[in-house]
Amino acid sequence: MHVVEDEANRFRVFFDRTGEVTFIAVHVDYRATISANGHTIVERDKWMDTFYPDGTARTVGNTAHIKGTGPGLVQHDAGQLMFNSDGSVAAIHGPHPQFEGQTFCFALLP
Repeated sequence: MHVVEDEANRFRVFFDRTGEVTFIAVHVDYRATISANGHTIVERDKWMDTFYPDGTARTVGNTAHIKGTGPGLVQHDAGQLMFNSDGSVAAIHGPHPQFEGQTFCFALLP
């Protein structure tokens, strides 16, 4: 298997009028090209993670958008994931097969 990946992150911290942090937003731009057994898939993901002072968090966007040459769209996670302060999942909105355990390996089989 051969993998080339690139990830860029930028973050902003937001404050209320008293100077307390209201949330932190992290914008993620991820790209990968994965090749094996004569097949190549391309992943292009963009999402935003938001972290709140109470320990809860939210992820919004395309966390997995993987295309292949033959099958076209291989996998797509999109929408919103919400997390409790203990890290457990509070809610899932939209399709999230990779987050829920599906793999893209079938697209790289011989």
